Parts: sequence; structure tokens; C-alpha cells
Amino acid sequence: MTSFTAARAGTIGADTTAIYQKVFPGEVLTALKRATFMDDSKQQVRTIQNGKSAGFPAHGRLTAAYHTVGTTLTGQSITNGEKLISIDGVLVADAFHADIDEAMTHYDQRSVIAEELGQALARTYDLNSIRTLILAARSTADANPGGFNGGRIQNSDLTGDGSPSMLTEGDALAEAVFKAAQMLDEKFVPDMDDRWAAFRPAQYNLLVRQTSVINKDWGGAGSYADGVVHRIGGVKIAKSNNVLADDTSDGTDADGNSVLAKYRVNASNNVGVVFNRRAVGVVKLMDLKVRKDYMPRELGWFLAASQATGHGILRPECAVELYTS
Repeated sequence: MTSFTAARAGTIGADTTAIYQKVFPGEVLTALKRATFMDDSKQQVRTIQNGKSAGFPAHGRLTAAYHTVGTTLTGQSITNGEKLISIDGVLVADAFHADIDEAMTHYDQRSVIAEELGQALARTYDLNSIRTLILAARSTADANPGGFNGGRIQNSDLTGDGSPSMLTEGDALAEAVFKAAQMLDEKFVPDMDDRWAAFRPAQYNLLVRQTSVINKDWGGAGSYADGVVHRIGGVKIAKSNNVLADDTSDGTDADGNSVLAKYRVNASNNVGVVFNRRAVGVVKLMDLKVRKDYMPRELGWFLAASQATGHGILRPECAVELYTS
């Protein structure tokens, strides 16, 4: 009987599936980017090739003085400092996909698993960044030369009849964003298109329904019909389910997942955060890495996505927490 030579499209060397594996990492990367709220535009990110930490330089301010005729200018000293951010370890999301499940499933199950792995990594990455933002806003001492403390705004700081609540009133939220912007201005925080306010969907929708925020006669920007609000007081408005309202002081979050000691915070009364991208720094040692290995003894595929990062406070004055009393 004549045997035909199969043109195996995925073959490299002896591996008949080598080329096929390239699809999976791309799917995870796409899911990760789509799900990550705290991307590089919202925080300072450094990638290192090796080591366990990275330093972010900090400099103090210089002053100006009137010159006295005949005196020699000798220059000023400037205070220098450094914020060190360490890698937390390897964050991993993994799954096992059995051959029999793939054979019986009428859709591409590996694509679903790939997206879920990316979502899992992105959520933890976001949560660590937002926890760090809240901790920055609550900082009472700053090692940066010439720096300021973080800022907080609560319901009682707002004007209005009765007791305005940022949990239920869009106008209270809008006023809080204006107050936060003022707080950033008074601490010399740059306003060059990199100020953000992050809210959970409930509070974001309160702002959309506050028509003065999007009313073009008032200079507003957004759409009531589309449910979008762009800016308030020069601050870009965004929503994310990863804006916290839980207490991780005991080392676990609301879903029972463990939280590293450096990120533990009681954020049960948090409403949102207003910040500049200089508030938080992220160090990446290993960016997204994906493995897909066939396990012959288990008759299936083992899938794993991982990355190694670390998050830390850079400039507390760049973060303002909005919270209920």
C-alpha cells in the first residue's frame, strides 16, 4: 500500500505543531492589552533586563533671589533622592485543556482560555496599581525632595444642601473632581493632558446623567445618548471595575485571593481616584510570557501566561482619593 507524505503546515524540525503555538500568545497579549486599565499612559513604567528592582530619580526645587551688585554668584545645591521599586515575583495564570474537551467542543475553546488568562493577569496588574494610588493619596510623609503629601476629599468637604454624597449624586462627584484638580494645581502637579479620574461604573454613570458635565453650552464634553463623559476641569474621566471598594487589610480581597503586604489597604469607603501619571511607578522584569505544552500522560494541553512586575509610589502629591465619610 502506498504511503503519502503529508505536508504538515505547522512543522518545524520534528515538531509538527511548532508554528501553531504562535497564535496562542497573540491571543493572550490581545486580551491583556484590552483588559488593562492602568496602562503606560496612566503611570510611569520602566523595563529592566535583569535585577530585582529599579530606581526612579527624584530632584528637589531651586529658588530665585535678587542679585546684589558686586556679589559673586556661587550656584545652588539641589537635593537629590531616589524611589526604589522592587519586583514582586512572577504572576501566573494557568489552565489545563484536555484533548477530549477539545474534540467535543463546537467552538474554539483555546481562544476562550487565552482570553481568560489575559484577563486574570490584567486584573491583578490593575488592582495593584490602583491600590498603590490609594496608598499614595493617603501618604503623610514623602521622601521626595521638596515633595508634598497625598490628598483626600470626602463628602463633608463638598458644598450643597444637606449632605452631598459622591456615592449617589453626580453633582457631588463633579465638584470633587474640580476640588481634586485644584489640589493638584496647588502642589505644582503638571496638567499636561495626563490627569485622570477613575470611577466604578455606578459613579461614572452618575456623571453621565449630570447633564451640566456634558452640556456643550457649559463647555462640557461627552454624550448622554452614548453614556460617555470625557473631561471635567481638565481631568480625563474613565471607568473601571478595578477601582476598589473593599478591605484587603487581612491579606485577602473580596474574591478570596491573596494580596501582597505592600498592596494591602482598607478601601471600603473609596469612591474613586484622581491622579497624574507621575503618582505611581511600575517596574517590569519579565513582560508577558506564554507557554503551551502538550502533556502526553494527561492527554491535554497545559497553558500558562506569566509576567514579573512591581508597583510603587513615586510622587504622593500626584494622587487624590475621593471617599465617603
